[in-house]
Amino acid sequence: MISVSSVLSNVRGGLRLSSEAWRYLAVLASISIIAMYVEMVVLPSLPTIERQFGITESEASWVLSSETLAGLAFAPILGKLADNYGRKRVLLATLMVYFVAVFLTSMAPTYPILIMLRAIQGIGLSINPIGYTLLRERLDPREWPVTKRLTSLAPFSS
Repeated sequence: MISVSSVLSNVRGGLRLSSEAWRYLAVLASISIIAMYVEMVVLPSLPTIERQFGITESEASWVLSSETLAGLAFAPILGKLADNYGRKRVLLATLMVYFVAVFLTSMAPTYPILIMLRAIQGIGLSINPIGYTLLRERLDPREWPVTKRLTSLAPFSS
């Protein structure tokens, strides 16, 4: 099993990550873990959602599908917005919209509103690509492989 310590010990040339790299890693790994948790917590809730809204299993599948489809549609749009208006600004705006959608989804009064909010929540699927681009822009190129490995390991450590 790959661990954070094994990744750090295998860094060529004894490269030490800068304090800026550690700050970015902490933020981006936390965002990845939160987003993964929020998306996966829905799976065991599907039977309850079916009962609460009186829907079938196939209708409940749209709770997951709406988010994925909307996320795929949002990704290139947000990428272009990040190129034009700044990655950090777009990342923060995306996170705000995402967290508001997550909060409102928990209180959705009807099935169509739940699906609409889950689709808006799909914006969260664009967080990691923007975050990785931020890492590549802000850090020393020698730090990229290590930071990318550590960020990709974060969801598995939770």
